[in-house]
Amino acid sequence: MTSAKKLDHNYPVLTSVPVSKNHTSLRTDKIHPLIKESRDILDWMGWSGIPDSMKLVIAIDMIGFRDELNGWYSTRDPYVLARRRSVYYWVNQYLNGNCTTETAEQSLQVLNLVKTMGS
Repeated sequence: MTSAKKLDHNYPVLTSVPVSKNHTSLRTDKIHPLIKESRDILDWMGWSGIPDSMKLVIAIDMIGFRDELNGWYSTRDPYVLARRRSVYYWVNQYLNGNCTTETAEQSLQVLNLVKTMGS
């Protein structure tokens, strides 16, 4: 049994959206519910100031953080724990000015998810 949530790839926020020079924000006409949920969690963690593009990369992680903090499940899976350490590390590196947005996003992207969505 897994505790992972399934993604609905039909939502445009989970696919690449071309951004014009004059329009720098992400598409907001149809936002996936997981993205909406993650905003509160990002506020609680003090990470609301990170760019939307980085929020999209870690949205699923934020839902997992919330679920575990609420006591809905607990994990000792080494891969989940490693992912959490990575999220904390790269978001804090960005917030402390030690890396660019691009570096943090590239480091946080889940390669299997990116490959699946691109094909």
